[in-house]
Amino acid sequence: MTQEHLNAELPALEAIALSDVRKPNVAMSVYLLESNRIMVYLTEKPDVRRALLSAGLKMGEELLTEDNLLPMLTSRLGAARYAQASWDAVRSTRKPEEVRAQEDAAYDLRGDLVAASRWNLRHDRIAQGTLNAIQEGDGIADLITDLDALAVLILNNQAAFTHDAHFDAQASAVHAQEVAQALRAVEAERSGEGREDALQLRDRAWTHLEVLMAELRAAGRYVFRKDPDRLIHFQRLTTQRASTGASPEPVTS
Repeated sequence: MTQEHLNAELPALEAIALSDVRKPNVAMSVYLLESNRIMVYLTEKPDVRRALLSAGLKMGEELLTEDNLLPMLTSRLGAARYAQASWDAVRSTRKPEEVRAQEDAAYDLRGDLVAASRWNLRHDRIAQGTLNAIQEGDGIADLITDLDALAVLILNNQAAFTHDAHFDAQASAVHAQEVAQALRAVEAERSGEGREDALQLRDRAWTHLEVLMAELRAAGRYVFRKDPDRLIHFQRLTTQRASTGASPEPVTS
């Protein structure tokens, strides 16, 4: 699973017509497992691979060969894994460590800006009232609003900070605006704007891989229809579980 695989497949993924993009019909954990199982089997069994190829495997009008089958499968599977991991990260309720660190730094910045403003604007009752309101907020949305408000407050009162050698008013205000914008972008991505893109990419990557996997499974069922030991490698895991009486894993997004 590498971003290089996704980057390599991206032009093909983007070329898939929206009407042709489908969602996974089994849980992705199961689907990726069975796809990897077939890839490993074909890698370790050249005779099986040759038997499938001799049946006339195709992708569209392209005839699959020894030279392109495994590289194509590896690349498409890697892209699907990476796209699924990206989707999992976006939809997760747990914040990545990097985001938490960014938020912690933003809280520290807000504290520094409030402290400097409290001191340098200590004789300005209106400014002190603004600072009181800022300190009442909680949560990331309030943090973003507070940083924007502090930046405006400081820029509108730069003269009051002139003699404070411990604080660069203009640089700090600009930094506050930049941090607020960065947090706003992260929140937008987590709240939906990035989720839709990540889900669409995952679905495209699955669709792209499934075209190849469906061809391989169909060829395997045909070529090895009288060889149960090999045929089983080309059956869906859900089908195998059903045959043993186990419950199939539910479909998830």
